[in-house]
Amino acid sequence: MSTAVTARDLRAERWRLRARNTADFARRFAKRRDGLVGIAILVFFAALALFPDLFVGPLQTASTATGGRLEPPSTAHWLGTDELGRDIMNLTVHGARISMVIGLLATIITIVIGATIGIVAWPPQVTMLTFISRRPRCSFRFTGGTQYGPMAAGVRSIIIAPSALTLREFSACT
Repeated sequence: MSTAVTARDLRAERWRLRARNTADFARRFAKRRDGLVGIAILVFFAALALFPDLFVGPLQTASTATGGRLEPPSTAHWLGTDELGRDIMNLTVHGARISMVIGLLATIITIVIGATIGIVAWPPQVTMLTFISRRPRCSFRFTGGTQYGPMAAGVRSIIIAPSALTLREFSACT
């Protein structure tokens, strides 16, 4: 008597294992208070971004503003109004949709770039370590100059920031 395993049996077993692993993860996750708080915050802001009309009404423009100019916070306008009389809470909630899209796209792009570098890198220990260790130094070149003054001193910042570091580190970025 032979026990032949069919493709259907293998698929059923895979789904059973996935369901068991998912249930195990959910059980462990539910025991962590910080994880539950994070999920609650994420769900709250996702609901605000997906359904802003339910919470604060339609987006207010200059022609549909409901408040007076620069009113302080009140029961009618929780965060006050701006110089055009628009409710700041309304603008903030409607702006959450744009912020959520930007955050999601940034995450997707980061995952794609990271996965591509990880797949292409060989040998992985050397190439990825070199890339990761050089990246913060490269970022410093672009942001380090801001400590030297406002935009008016931009040329000075561009010149001083890279020259403050050694040539060897600078050339390792390129």
